[in-house]
Amino acid sequence: MKFKINAKEFLNDIMPVIDVMPQHTTFPVLSNFLIEVKEKELIVFGTDLDSSVIAKVPAEIQSLGSAAISGKLVKNVLREISGDVTFERIENEMVVKYPGGEFSLSIIEREEYPEIPIYSSENLMEINMDYLKDSIDKTIFCVATEPTSRNLNGLYWLYNSNVSRMVGTDSFRMAIYSQKLKFNIDSFDVLIPPKILSQVISLPDKKVLIGIDKKKIYFVFDRYTFISKLINEKFPDYEKAIPQENDKIFKVKVKDLISSLRRVSVFSQDRLKSVIFDLGESLKLKSTSELGRGEENLKGEFQGESIQIGLSSQFLLEFLRKISSDVIEITMKESNTPVLVKDPKIKDLLYILMPVVI
Repeated sequence: MKFKINAKEFLNDIMPVIDVMPQHTTFPVLSNFLIEVKEKELIVFGTDLDSSVIAKVPAEIQSLGSAAISGKLVKNVLREISGDVTFERIENEMVVKYPGGEFSLSIIEREEYPEIPIYSSENLMEINMDYLKDSIDKTIFCVATEPTSRNLNGLYWLYNSNVSRMVGTDSFRMAIYSQKLKFNIDSFDVLIPPKILSQVISLPDKKVLIGIDKKKIYFVFDRYTFISKLINEKFPDYEKAIPQENDKIFKVKVKDLISSLRRVSVFSQDRLKSVIFDLGESLKLKSTSELGRGEENLKGEFQGESIQIGLSSQFLLEFLRKISSDVIEITMKESNTPVLVKDPKIKDLLYILMPVVI
């Protein structure tokens, strides 16, 4: 196998493949990516066994063949090279030549590397990327990162009756985003690991084809295909967690609340940067610790009986960064019941937050 390609362009093209490869693995073969040299292009494939990326890379093809080589070494070397490079397999090495020098890499034979997943193009449905990016961006940050409960370690995506909904939760907070859309499929509900989704929404493409089977989901772009195993667990009944009787309503400008939270939470020492909302005739934000005490008057509107409630400023700030409106609406019932955060401009976007004990 032999091909010629621009070093910088090649590195840029294969970065999604390198990014999916595990940094630490008990299977050394997975620290390599596979190159298959076809007649018109390269097929570059990397995987951690749960998530995979296939890239189609244009190159000057001189001879066909395949081999797997180290992702880390290729990345570190190519970013220091300008101009064209030539990759050529010579016996059991991949020799890379460039103006002024060359280096060689050990190879792994094609037969020793995992198989490239196969999918049927007939079962793919087209989805607008703007919707996909917006939905994932507004919900994925709530997915649990700790391996405490497998059914919370993925983003839940369901489609039924022309409504697409994504839900993420770590049991302390939850994001729900719904939109009316027409897909060429009756219904589905899947639990997707966030790793592949973060890669998918990083692409600039405007169109994506999606395929779903019993075990995997496929995101097919013009030059990239992202594949992920689905989490085979039942997602919690999230609808039961949506507060229905919150009768205390607090409205405040987003930028004002962000500023106050940043200042007052300086005095909070716990991991979640907890603060107290003291709402009634006056509207105050408080925080006290061994570091000192912070208190601010809030400019806003409050309806209902007085309440003191502790909330995570860290989680609230994450919610506020996703809000499109100038004003946010926060509804409460008791100091120990879930809080509902709404964006007045997007009625189908809901954020739910559990109070903290101060």
